[in-house]
Amino acid sequence: MKTKKNNARGELDPFKVVMMCLTHDIGETRSGDQNWIHRRYVFVDEETISKDQFTDPLRGLRKFVAEFNQRKSPEAVATKDTNALDQLIAQKEYAHAGNREAAIWLEGKRVKIKYKKVAELKTETAKKIGIAIYDRGVSEWWKDIWTSEPRKKPRA
Repeated sequence: MKTKKNNARGELDPFKVVMMCLTHDIGETRSGDQNWIHRRYVFVDEETISKDQFTDPLRGLRKFVAEFNQRKSPEAVATKDTNALDQLIAQKEYAHAGNREAAIWLEGKRVKIKYKKVAELKTETAKKIGIAIYDRGVSEWWKDIWTSEPRKKPRA
């Protein structure tokens, strides 16, 4: 599993980002997904979980989990933003379906803030995507993909 160094333009290593996206939450299969209240009282030893889960020949995957948890590399920051965007999309869908709590998560309870969750994002790209998520309807993505062309049968 080789990764490339960030190039002079500061581009991310897509392999590292994908590997962090795939591995960063695997530990929750053993510890559960701790919400903010749980985290106040429960300590989760993610390092031990990672060592137990990623034994030979998967030992090399531990470094991606550790790098993600440290949040120091550009790839780890971008991966955290993708995770936050995933949650933003879920909250938007829940609010659209009528969940009032989800609407509060998106905009706040006492003071309404239009792009509340965007402020938590770190990368400029994620912020742009976050604003687009707020500004668009949950079903807009598919409205322009209809075609009158019949589907072609594959050649045998």
